[in-house]
Amino acid sequence: MPLAGLATRKARMAVEFATVVIPGYRQGILPGTGPALIYDDLYRTYDSRSQAMLLFRSWRAQGTDTARLLNANRPKKLSVVGYSYGCGWGVPQLAKALVPFALKIDMAILIDPVPRFHLLKPISLTRLARYRVPRDIRVVHTFRQANASPFGRQLAIHAGTRVGIQEVFGSAANLKKHGGPGHHVVDDDIDHAAIDNDYRVRTFVTKLIYEWTN
Repeated sequence: MPLAGLATRKARMAVEFATVVIPGYRQGILPGTGPALIYDDLYRTYDSRSQAMLLFRSWRAQGTDTARLLNANRPKKLSVVGYSYGCGWGVPQLAKALVPFALKIDMAILIDPVPRFHLLKPISLTRLARYRVPRDIRVVHTFRQANASPFGRQLAIHAGTRVGIQEVFGSAANLKKHGGPGHHVVDDDIDHAAIDNDYRVRTFVTKLIYEWTN
């Protein structure tokens, strides 16, 4: 991985787009995880472009700090890629912190989004509740699995947010019972610990961002 510590793409002027990658619980910003590999793919593609800004943030990082950095560069378009608690805590905190700066997330890509509960934390490990997409996100794509706890949740969205791609992985039985909306992919083996590093998911995510930036 090209950057250590709190990884940040060097800020430059005239930022056309920014992408924030937020890993999941216990991943921190360690190399080798699915989110880190996605970040590395993006870094190799966009590092030489002066208009690109790439950020890699822990799910527990202060959203206000990231929001201030984004505001200092004022990207014309902003996307976020989250996994697990990176979706359940990192994305909502960032979206909230962007409001005072009149910045919005244009595209969110959520990998097995798990909502975070302050008082009843064990609920995160169940199938209960949906993932509430923060307001003002223009389009959201999801990749989730229905095989093993913790489970990526179905979405609850606000008016004005468009749902794009929904890929759901799981056994035939789990998809039939818990798959919900989206394109179902029969896979008996994929679970929460594996989906972020699944080659199909990582390829799809980088493809979505490439299409979005172009």
